[in-house]
Amino acid sequence: MRLAGEFDMSVGDVLSKALVDAARHPGVTAVVVDLGRTSFLDSHGVAGLVAGYEAAARAGRHFTAVNARGLVKDVLDITGLSEVLLDRDHPAAPADPAS
Repeated sequence: MRLAGEFDMSVGDVLSKALVDAARHPGVTAVVVDLGRTSFLDSHGVAGLVAGYEAAARAGRHFTAVNARGLVKDVLDITGLSEVLLDRDHPAAPADPAS
């Protein structure tokens, strides 16, 4: 799932629902969230990621985030979630020069 833009109070519930639904979807074995085009993440966005992670764990599925950078990476580092959510085997790709 590729996220783009800002994830704050105005879309936190939508993000949570989308990630939980993805984690519970029949046939899904893993949820990979690409944060490469995410420019802002507040506590509501973090809560959405955690909800997706928890739903995946309950369903016995893998959940990871990739391409976190800048402020988004800082938020995940500060909250300690980078250790849980970020895929260490696939670090952030270089920023897209077109963005």
